[in-house]
Amino acid sequence: MISRINNFYVLEKESEFLNRSIKGYTVEKIATFEKNRLHISCAKDDNEIVLEFNIENDFTYLLLRESFILPSKNTAYILEECCGKKISMVSLVNDDRLISIFFEDNSCLLFNLINHKQNCFYVETGIVISAYKNAKDVEGKKLSEVIQMQAADANDERKEISKFGKDAFEIVNDLGKLKEIYNAPKYFLYKKNENIFISFFGIEKPDYEKYEYENINELLINWVKCRYKEKNFGEAKGEILSALAKKLRQAEKNVLSLKTQLQNINESHKYKLYGDKILENIWKIKKGDTVFEIPKENISIKLKEQLSPQENANNYFERYKKQKGSVALIEKKLADTEAAKMKIEEEIESVKNNEDFKNLRKLAMKEEKVRADETNKFRKFKVDTDLEVWVGKDSATNDLLTMKYSAQNDLWFHVRGFSGSHTVLKTGNKKEIDKKFILSAASIAAYYSKARNGGNVPVAYTERKYVKKKKGFKEGSVIMEKEKVIFVKPGLPENQNDS
Repeated sequence: MISRINNFYVLEKESEFLNRSIKGYTVEKIATFEKNRLHISCAKDDNEIVLEFNIENDFTYLLLRESFILPSKNTAYILEECCGKKISMVSLVNDDRLISIFFEDNSCLLFNLINHKQNCFYVETGIVISAYKNAKDVEGKKLSEVIQMQAADANDERKEISKFGKDAFEIVNDLGKLKEIYNAPKYFLYKKNENIFISFFGIEKPDYEKYEYENINELLINWVKCRYKEKNFGEAKGEILSALAKKLRQAEKNVLSLKTQLQNINESHKYKLYGDKILENIWKIKKGDTVFEIPKENISIKLKEQLSPQENANNYFERYKKQKGSVALIEKKLADTEAAKMKIEEEIESVKNNEDFKNLRKLAMKEEKVRADETNKFRKFKVDTDLEVWVGKDSATNDLLTMKYSAQNDLWFHVRGFSGSHTVLKTGNKKEIDKKFILSAASIAAYYSKARNGGNVPVAYTERKYVKKKKGFKEGSVIMEKEKVIFVKPGLPENQNDS
C-alpha cells in the first residue's frame, strides 16, 4: 500500500519505464505555465511526448504524457541549455529518490523528488548549470554541495522496509518475498472517496474500488487524475464553505442587531413614563429648560429647550408610540432572520457531508459567479415580477449604483433633508410605472435614511438622467433636477428583510 508516489520503489519502476520509453528522444523545450509544474517536450522522428514534473509536497511525481498541448499564454521557457540534446539513458541515482535523464554528451537533467527538496537541475561534469527553482542559489555549485548524496546500504533492513513502505511490509511480512513481488509487480489503484493508494500486488479491500493498469506510468497518470479531482473537490468545498461562513456571520450579526432593537423597544415604557411625569409636573417646567429632575424617584428627563412642556411630553409619547408599533415588525424580521440563519447552518452541514463532485462544483461555480457580480454590493428588493429596487450601502456603493448601474430612465430616489442611501427603481423598458411601485421605492429610500423612524417622510425622485455628479464632488454626492416629492412611511416590502 503506497499513498505517496515519490516512494522509492515507485520511482525505481518509473525510471525503468522512462528508460525504455524516451531513450533516443531529443529535448525540444522545457516550459512552466503554472506554479510547481514543469513540462519537458521531446521528439523522435514524428513522435512527440511530454514529461510532467510536479513538486508539491505529498503530490510529487515525474511521469510521461504522450499527448499534451502547452498553453500559448502565460508560459515561461527555462533550462534552455538542454534543448536539442538527445536522451541516452534514464536511471535512479545513488539508490535514492533522484531520477536522472542523461544526454549523449554526459550532461543530465536531475530530478529531486524528496519532499521539501523537490527541484530539477541541469548538470554538466558535476556542476549545476541551472535549475527550475532557486536557480541563483545553486548555479555554478558542485552537485554534491546542492544535493547531499548518501551511500547505499543494501544490508540495512530498516531502509529496505522503509523503501517498500511499512504498510506493504505489514501485509507481506517477509522482506525476501516482498522483493520477489516487486521484481514482477502488478499495478493496482484503490479508491474510496478521497482515500487513494496504489499497490504492486493485489489487496483485499472490499470497500474500495479497484483498478489495474498495464504499467507504472498508466498507474501514475490515473493516480494523478484522482488526486486532482480530490484537490479540485476540496477547493470547491472550501470555496462554498467560505461563502456560507460569510453569510452565516452576516446572519448572526443581523440577529444580534434585531435582538438589540427589541431590547431597546422593550425599554420604551420609559418614554411613556417621561411623558406622564412631565404632564404631572407641567407647572414646574418652562420652555427653555433642558432637563427636569425628580430626585425622590431618581428620574432625570432630558428636554428640548425650543419646545414647551406640553410639546416635550408629546415628543416622548410619540417616541413611545413609534417604538411600540414596530415590535411586531421587528419580531417577524427576527424570526425570518433566525430561520435564514438556521438554513445556512444546514447548508454548511450539507456541503461538509457532500461527496458528489459534480453537484459541489456547480455550487462552487454559482458562488464564484455571485462573488464576481459587482451588483451584489447593493441591497435588492423585488416590488413587482419585473421591477426591482436597488439601494447603495455606503458612499462608494452609492456612487457605483448611480453612476454605473443605473439606466437613464430608471427612477432615482433620495430623502429630502436627511442623509441616506441612493435608491434606484430599475424600470427596464417600461415607460409607465404604477404609482404604488414608486411609493414602495420611496418607502425603501426613507427606510435607509436618517429619517427611518419618521412617520411621514418627504422623498424626492426623478429620472436618473437628471442626477448629476459634478467635478470635485465628494464620494456619494450628487445634485438632482426636475424632482418630484412624495410623502411616505419608511418601510420595506412585505416578506423582504434588511440585508
